[in-house]
Amino acid sequence: MTAPEAARPSDWRVENVVIACDRDAAGAAVYRVVVSHDHPAPADLAIGCLPPPGSTGVSASTPPKAFRDGVVWEFSAVPPGETVALQVRFAGGPATPHRFRVATRRAAVPVLGVRLGVPPVVRLDAEFDATVTVTNAATAAAAHAVAVAVRVPEEVLYRSATAGGLLAESGDAAVWTIPSLAAGAEWTGVARLVGFAPGSVRLTATAAASGAAASASADLICEVPHSTQALADLLAGLGAEADDLSAGNRGDESGVPHLVFRVGENRFALGLADVSEVSRPAGLTPVPGMPPWLAGVANVRGDLVPVVVLGDLLGVAAAAAARALIVVRPAAEDDEGVGLLADDVVGIRSLTAGADLPGELADDARGRFVLGLAGGDAAGSIQRLDLGRVLAAVDVGLGQTT
Repeated sequence: MTAPEAARPSDWRVENVVIACDRDAAGAAVYRVVVSHDHPAPADLAIGCLPPPGSTGVSASTPPKAFRDGVVWEFSAVPPGETVALQVRFAGGPATPHRFRVATRRAAVPVLGVRLGVPPVVRLDAEFDATVTVTNAATAAAAHAVAVAVRVPEEVLYRSATAGGLLAESGDAAVWTIPSLAAGAEWTGVARLVGFAPGSVRLTATAAASGAAASASADLICEVPHSTQALADLLAGLGAEADDLSAGNRGDESGVPHLVFRVGENRFALGLADVSEVSRPAGLTPVPGMPPWLAGVANVRGDLVPVVVLGDLLGVAAAAAARALIVVRPAAEDDEGVGLLADDVVGIRSLTAGADLPGELADDARGRFVLGLAGGDAAGSIQRLDLGRVLAAVDVGLGQTT
């Protein structure tokens, strides 16, 4: 094998290995070769030998390549720690130990690059595209099973993705897998997102394959489509998953701004002027003697606020764990307010008064606390809460503890 070895590039490392032999039932000499490499990254392997004297044919578990008067087997991009097993059978050859030559070299690796494109400014609650482009600048090495991700920060909601993308199980990234990206090739995917909090948002895209990785970031500004700072502060506190907030589904802009939220399969609304803040529930302290729909009290910026489980108060099924605490503060200056537990927040809608509650709803527990249905919403009915009656029920419930 001197001629084949001389033809190999100088970065090949060659070792001689003497392998013992067995005979099979047909009397052929059978060699079992198991090799690995100690490179820190994927490596190419070549195993070669001259046929033993007197052999009349060769077969192997991996088809060989004829190379002048010898045979050679090639394996590409073998990961570190992985072994290559080869069984070689020489018909008519002697059953004596035989020399094989093993050559290794670092495998050519892909050279990944990532670009991330987003609009510089987006409107709050409006859908926008984050376009990620992955390139392989290598001259020869393809990239296989490339993992691509666009991280979805808390200020952004995932809607969908092109090119087979989906939301990661962790819920914080749009992800793709590119089966193969040839040398010099380019791939593009789009994640459709919605800005959910005002201010600056940074998105990051990553791509990784065996022996290669790359990342890119892009910043955008999410603008509040309303003028008051109080509303901006409120929206900044929203931390739950939103419903369809596209521009075509925002309700009647001539109506009154409402905060819309979900309890189970029902959507309810409160006038935005009555809402002081929205946050995630935390630090709830039970109080003995309260009715079941009063969960206890929460510390909200230094004030102890009674917390209402809206699902229990309204008699509707709700999620096992609420994701939003809506704090309302009555007009009285000495009142610390009341917290309302909801499954999640839908967003801000301009709503007008609509129809009365249907009879089957008006007759159940919620009939006491719902003014009617809001009009001008394409996604279905929204029930407007009567905040005065909710607060009156809280006063009565608190009175039971004294």
